[in-house]
Amino acid sequence: MLVRGSRFGGRGCVMVAVVMAWGVWCAWGSGPEVARAEQPGNAGGMVGAGAETEDNAGGGVVAVVDGKAVKLSALRERLFEAVGGEILAEYVIDQQLEKRLASEKMPITRPMIDREKRIILESLADDANESARLLRVLRVRRGLGETRYAALLRRNAGLRALVFDQVKVTEVQVEQAFALRYGPRYASRLILVGTLAEAEAALAAVESAETFGEVAATHSLDVTREVGGKLPAISGADPEYPDAVRDALAAMGEGQVSPPIALDSGFAIVKLERKIPGKDVQLADVKEQLVREIQRRSERVLMEKLAGELIREANVVAMSEALKQGWDRQRATVAQP
Repeated sequence: MLVRGSRFGGRGCVMVAVVMAWGVWCAWGSGPEVARAEQPGNAGGMVGAGAETEDNAGGGVVAVVDGKAVKLSALRERLFEAVGGEILAEYVIDQQLEKRLASEKMPITRPMIDREKRIILESLADDANESARLLRVLRVRRGLGETRYAALLRRNAGLRALVFDQVKVTEVQVEQAFALRYGPRYASRLILVGTLAEAEAALAAVESAETFGEVAATHSLDVTREVGGKLPAISGADPEYPDAVRDALAAMGEGQVSPPIALDSGFAIVKLERKIPGKDVQLADVKEQLVREIQRRSERVLMEKLAGELIREANVVAMSEALKQGWDRQRATVAQP
């Protein structure tokens, strides 16, 4: 898979697949319980003997350092700068989501929450113990304590409920997914240039005894030039790669170099190094799993789109400059149409 930024195209990095499989969960992490989490008694630990407690709006004590009370007001701007925009975006989505669910008369039930837990665990590893371990690690990295994690599950359950009926898995999608995972692949190299003249010059250099990898390293505009134009194994069914390139590879023999191929981004030359046979798997044996994966992937896309809509619908005025800056960044990232 090509790294992001390739002019040729590609499928991102391995971690992207994990994040995508988790759906909206990695992007968010709060919910209706955030207000309760902001109260002094839920600050994450005891404030110490004799420490006073006040309403948070008045800057109540949230910690004791060397016997000295630390009020929320002393930390407020730093917290806003660090995570304020993210937390506010989470809160806004949750509030908007609850209104949307109420208008659609869609209650969030315990089985729906449990399903979200299973989806997350299944996305991490096949082994139950390993997926549980990875979940613990990722929750620590994302700062998802009990309150935020519970709210995350509720949020994803609500978003999924609202988009569920929009997803219809087709036989064409299943067959394509099967071909992508189990079908034949092509190990190849790429040279991408801007003009036909440059492509012809690169091809001439290859034909004059220079290795394809050397020419790719010196001539190619694609990021794969760093590895001599080497591509990942490409499936003939993968729409992330141009049809013209996939068709050329399918018609070539091992070791052959293509003529220049016209693309939207320029001209490509590919060399087929090896044809990798498909796996001995029958569609009937894996169809149920593929349908489930396609369903979840489609739901994820729609859930993220809905989250953006909910952000755009909200009228938010941040009263702190640090919070406003964080909110503006989050809104620009999340609320893309």
